[in-house]
Amino acid sequence: MKQLKKTLLTLALLLTAATGAWAQPEITTIPNGDFETWTYDGEDMPNNWNSNATSDGDMNGIMGGKQLKRSTDVRPGSSGQYSCSIWSKSVMGVTNIGILTSGRIHFGAASSTSNANYIYSDRDGSNTKNNVTNPCAMPFTGKPTAVKVWVKYVQGGTGYGQYATAKFSAIIHGDADYVAYNLAEDDNDDNKALVVASAEQEIAYNNGEWEQLTIPFNYTDNNVVPAYILINAYTNAYPGKGRANDYLYIDDIELEYASASSGPEVAWNAASKTGKFTMPGGNVTLEPDYYPQATVAEGAVTAADADARATTDDPLVKVDATKLTGATKLMYFVSNSGTTAPAYDAEGWTDQLPTAEGFTQQGIVYVWYYPVGTDEGVDGATATYSDGDICATALTVTIGAAPTYAVELAEGTEESDKWTVKAGTDGSFQSLPLKGVKAGTKVKLKYDGDRSMLKGVKAVKKAAAEEPVADIVWDSTNISDLMVQGTEQWYVKEDVTLCGNAEMIYATWFNYGDPTHDGIGFNTNESGGYTFVAPTGKAFTKIEMKALGDGGWHNANLGTGWAFNVDMEKQIFTVTWKGSAAASTVDLLTEANDFGGEIISYIAFTLVDAE
Repeated sequence: MKQLKKTLLTLALLLTAATGAWAQPEITTIPNGDFETWTYDGEDMPNNWNSNATSDGDMNGIMGGKQLKRSTDVRPGSSGQYSCSIWSKSVMGVTNIGILTSGRIHFGAASSTSNANYIYSDRDGSNTKNNVTNPCAMPFTGKPTAVKVWVKYVQGGTGYGQYATAKFSAIIHGDADYVAYNLAEDDNDDNKALVVASAEQEIAYNNGEWEQLTIPFNYTDNNVVPAYILINAYTNAYPGKGRANDYLYIDDIELEYASASSGPEVAWNAASKTGKFTMPGGNVTLEPDYYPQATVAEGAVTAADADARATTDDPLVKVDATKLTGATKLMYFVSNSGTTAPAYDAEGWTDQLPTAEGFTQQGIVYVWYYPVGTDEGVDGATATYSDGDICATALTVTIGAAPTYAVELAEGTEESDKWTVKAGTDGSFQSLPLKGVKAGTKVKLKYDGDRSMLKGVKAVKKAAAEEPVADIVWDSTNISDLMVQGTEQWYVKEDVTLCGNAEMIYATWFNYGDPTHDGIGFNTNESGGYTFVAPTGKAFTKIEMKALGDGGWHNANLGTGWAFNVDMEKQIFTVTWKGSAAASTVDLLTEANDFGGEIISYIAFTLVDAE
């Protein structure tokens, strides 16, 4: 019987500790924090770290170039050979700051202050090169008091005003993809709830000299178990600020810990309802506090009054809340086998009242449940409860057959004898009404009379369907393949075809005088045009091209269904085709149009099944 409050050890845990079944090793240091290992990509990326060049997002083709390099300029007294240097550069007149991160950078928008640009712990992401894999999240389970780092900040210009600082930060967080937004106002409560502790400091200009920073961690009261640490270094503390060729050198990142406490600290796992601690060197005396369990009285949870019909939202059980003690809610687990109770951390538990919606056949199912106790109460311990036990015996519930429906003509329909109906792919047309039709079955009607059917048959009025999402996108990498020369060219990517003549469409590299800023641009001033061809069996409902640059589509004569929009403030140009009907081919005219200087970031295609 489970009797302890969630944050304390159970007797079972004490017995486990006594027999030597210890927790997994803690991860309390920063891998390659001295930046001495560079086998992942030579001098261009240290092992276990990432930068602008390994970013993701729609704009990473433009904003994600190389801005990191190995340096032999090491901090004073160092026994190592290398440090890490990052720098800023100018992209279309805007400073793109250099970033070193243990996570992954996401470039989702052209504006540096947009909340679509951020850094995050991508737990499932990684990059592999030279048979070395760099993860995009850094596992970490420690609770340090401070982070120490050597930095050297070299400014690339003058006139910084209030933006004359670089920045270093470290966030310890739980087992989730935590996001570090560019601006504090973009953060949200769900994201903040993941934080265990954070450390951050702006780096003032120090005449380009090395200095060691000791930045204390500020711990939250979120009661989150540490799982990852997100470390970020920036050439400027403010997105889009600073100057091109600002440099920040980073070396020897290490963590500071307080002296060992007098007793073990328990890491509670809410999912499995178990606790872990690392045995200290000396003897330990544990004094657990006991709390009453939440309970479910007999008859509180019973089978629904009528059999639940398969495929419907008919409830499987009903609950008498007056027979629950100390419970905020019930957790349910539905199974086809009622012989063995699931564990607390088994996949499938839910706090939603179970229904028959997920079942397609009639039969018997078993419902397990347990109460979730209140964590706090106004009366102290007497009003605080632990989670209750899983019910000793599953509740047996009967699921009936899925409901069927009848197809019939509306009352008063003329020539009702001239109509027949067929349900499903088998069988033949029969007289109406037709009963026993299951939900989701395709029904066909046939009229054998002589009257003209101008409006067809109306079965049910449906809400207008949402516009389907773009299911094929060519990004900047795909678009770079469009550089063609010669006579008529065909380009096929993900079954969408683009065809035209080399004199009508070609691509060129633009760098605006800055060799670090390359992109693919279209120039279509020649007369003629080109054609988008949908995959077999599909048709376009929308085509959208977005570009960055200082030019624009200066002529609206793009062809039938095309329109363009210019956001001069953000320097974003959008050309959109929306025809009056879905089309398997779409032409874009180029005669007298000026696309010169535009950097095409992506082309997105919205497709539907062709009729």
